[in-house]
Amino acid sequence: IEKEKYEVLITPEEETQLLIAKNINRFNSKIKIPITKFEKINFVRNKLKLILFAEKLGIPCPKFQDKAQFPMVIKPIIGAGARGIKYINGPKEIIYDKDYLIQEYIPGDEYYGVSVIFNRKNKMRSAFVHKKLRQFPVTGGCSTYAVSVKYPLLVELTEKLLSKIGWHGIANAEFKIDSRDGFPKLMEVNPRLWGSLELAVASGVNFPYMLYELALTGDIKPQFDYEVGKKFRWIIHGDFLNFISNFNLDFFKFFEKNTTHAVWSIRDPLPIFGNMLSLIDFLTSKEMKKFRD
Repeated sequence: IEKEKYEVLITPEEETQLLIAKNINRFNSKIKIPITKFEKINFVRNKLKLILFAEKLGIPCPKFQDKAQFPMVIKPIIGAGARGIKYINGPKEIIYDKDYLIQEYIPGDEYYGVSVIFNRKNKMRSAFVHKKLRQFPVTGGCSTYAVSVKYPLLVELTEKLLSKIGWHGIANAEFKIDSRDGFPKLMEVNPRLWGSLELAVASGVNFPYMLYELALTGDIKPQFDYEVGKKFRWIIHGDFLNFISNFNLDFFKFFEKNTTHAVWSIRDPLPIFGNMLSLIDFLTSKEMKKFRD
């Protein structure tokens, strides 16, 4: 940064974001960084603290289990990308660990992501909603096939939560619709850029550029309009892994209209080949085993 004199630093990956946020005072005089405080990033990453806080605001969440009611979900208190989540159907499958939560299982197959950006005064300036059509892991994880939608209630709940936390910068809240009552339940908040970011950009909400503007000026013009019905695919390796798990023949619909892609682009084809190589590493590497399980 000192050598190249960059204007803005954007941190897409969570561990890097945490490292920069924790050491923000070392960067403030050298570069502008549109990021919220380290303590707030850690707060939303902690699912126990986040859910207790959300419940106090009247935002529905999966209930904690104080006795064995099956099915149930066991998930890490701090985690991302659905890693470490276990679905428990009987007492012999239960594992107890102080770093895990035991929650009720929310039935249904409707999942949504709400992507937002807040200015320095903790006011929401843009929101974008996508519906997950496929994901990996198939029981709940990153979007591999999604569509842009409008869902005002989800935006309202996300704004209510993050404004009370005093958020600044971007975030992505995930909800699942409870088939028992038809109401959304908050699953988690990701304090970083999300995997289906290209869908928002292609739909007309350029979050990376808004982050750049936010870093320079502290505020941006509100933008809540975008194209609905735009689709997104992450073919390699997300949708491929979904296909292996689910054998959905819709995977082979490679040329759908109005579809954007996470990596593939005719104008810039080389990244897809790099992604294919990373898929081989993901499927065979011992180091990647913890992410495959």
